Amino acid sequence: ITLYASKPSTCTIDWGDGKSEQLSVNGQFSKEHNYAAPGEVTITISNVTGDLKIGIKDINDKNILMKLTKYVQEVKTFGPLGLGTCAFLNASNFTKVSQVDIPRSDLLTSLNRVFERATDFNDDIGNWDTSNVNDLSAAFHRASKFNQDIGKWDTSKLTRLDSTFRL
Repeated sequence: ITLYASKPSTCTIDWGDGKSEQLSVNGQFSKEHNYAAPGEVTITISNVTGDLKIGIKDINDKNILMKLTKYVQEVKTFGPLGLGTCAFLNASNFTKVSQVDIPRSDLLTSLNRVFERATDFNDDIGNWDTSNVNDLSAAFHRASKFNQDIGKWDTSKLTRLDSTFRL
C-alpha cells in the first residue's frame, strides 16, 4: 500500500488475513505486508483522519508504487480516501473501481499517471467529480483497454494534459 498525506493523517489497515494495524502518515508512506499463503484478500482502510490519498507525491518515487500495485484487482469503495499521482500505475490486473462511491473530490487534484499501464482497466469512471483536477498527464498512458465515456468530466482547471491517452 502506498499512501500520501500533506498533513498528519491516520488510518487502520485490515490486511484481510486477520491482521490489522494503525498507521500514521505525514508525507509519502509505503507499507508492505507478507501473507502466509498466496490467494485473494480484501484489504480495508478505515478510520481515516486527515487528507490521506492512495498514490505518491513525487513522481520519482514511482518505483515504490509499481512493485505494490501490480497485485491490485479492484477498489470496492473509496470511503474517505482520495486519489493521488500514480495511484494505479502498473496495476496490470486492475479491472474494477467502486460504483458505490467516488474518490473525495476535495483531494482529487492530480490524476497524473493514475491508470498508466493498468492494461486491463476499462470500468466506468464517468461520474467522478474532477472539478479540482489540474493534471491529467499520462493518466491513461498504455491503459490499452480503457474505452469509457468521460465526456462529462469538468476539465476547466486542467493545466497539464500531455500524453493522457498515449499508447
